[in-house]
Amino acid sequence: MAIDRKELMGLTPEKRIMRLKELELKLQDQRKKDSQEIESLIKKSMEDLRKDEIAERIAPPSRQTDISSVFSREEMEANRPKPSKNEEDSPALSYLRKEQLVKDYAEVKDLLNYELSPGSLGRDQIRKLEDINTRLTKSSYATLSHSDQMAVIVSATKEALYRVRKYTGIE
Repeated sequence: MAIDRKELMGLTPEKRIMRLKELELKLQDQRKKDSQEIESLIKKSMEDLRKDEIAERIAPPSRQTDISSVFSREEMEANRPKPSKNEEDSPALSYLRKEQLVKDYAEVKDLLNYELSPGSLGRDQIRKLEDINTRLTKSSYATLSHSDQMAVIVSATKEALYRVRKYTGIE
């Protein structure tokens, strides 16, 4: 709330006094509001401080725990993750799985474009669908990839496969 001196000097003395008194009242109201807000913040802070002190008195002291005293050596060894030197973890195989997943999705999606009814699929097509279903069932999201894109493809393939099997009466 800035005071414009040029504006005030352009007013008559009576209007200038009225204007200054208005400004003074506004300033007092603003100070009163600020004072009330400060008081409420102080009360809240005091209450928070009191709660913290109570919590500090009530809470049990923290202790260090030696985990070896909780579990036996055999249990700790049994639960320790073992590094996997499995050939399934190789990047080449992971890429092949992703490629197969994309092919599976394309095959199932192509089948959805046909008029599907019970008995409309041949034995070879049904066998392909069962193979795709088996691969999807065996694969988990984690083994395929950590990428969201692969998870979406798996989900879409499962949904499309479900629809094909439903419409053709295989389910």
